[in-house]
Amino acid sequence: MSDLYAELFESFHETYLGYKEKRMSSSESLERTMDDFELRMNRGGLEETVLLISYGEHALKQPYIFHKSKEYLVEQIRKMAFNQVEMHITPDQHRDLLKRKNDVLAEIEKKPVHFFPRTVWYYEELKDEVNRYLEVIFRSEMTADELTENVLHRFGRECRRSVGEKMAVYITLARRFVEKEATNTEPFLQIEREINLFNIEDVGDQFNNEEKQKLILDRERIRSLPKM
Repeated sequence: MSDLYAELFESFHETYLGYKEKRMSSSESLERTMDDFELRMNRGGLEETVLLISYGEHALKQPYIFHKSKEYLVEQIRKMAFNQVEMHITPDQHRDLLKRKNDVLAEIEKKPVHFFPRTVWYYEELKDEVNRYLEVIFRSEMTADELTENVLHRFGRECRRSVGEKMAVYITLARRFVEKEATNTEPFLQIEREINLFNIEDVGDQFNNEEKQKLILDRERIRSLPKM
């Protein structure tokens, strides 16, 4: 049974990475991973314990955590009978498991929360994803229309799904136009109009207050930058 201990942690992480490679946000990737392991979680015992700890470790790597997920994790981990799984793993694995449990419980109390129940991108996370994509596709000879078409095609799902995600994509794209001195193009002017019409209240609970402040600052930077 000791082989199962390492296999569970590894399998959970590989499944999560598989969803990330499909260009999903960290929160959606984690939710889908949990769905994939639901049957194994329901078996209880070692499988439930290890998978719950692994879920907590991955949740801690995200900038925020959904407030109900935080409550669920703390409640479930605290009521786990860790002594009952001891017979199924080696002494070293048991010590490792207890340390991981204590680390998750300690760190999750410090984790800032958000209150949006759907799995969407975090603001900075999505900006980083757009920038990574721009680095991959950008060519000096690429026109403004081609650049915009590529980005909005890649992130069309996000732009359609929520106002907050759409603004993260548009602001990041607009910044790239400014950097490349391409602000006198029609694609930039269209994006700029969308940014100017944006009302932060339309975001609702999708972004927490910290993310909203970052979005507002980024929008103001776009407005104040010299246009070429």
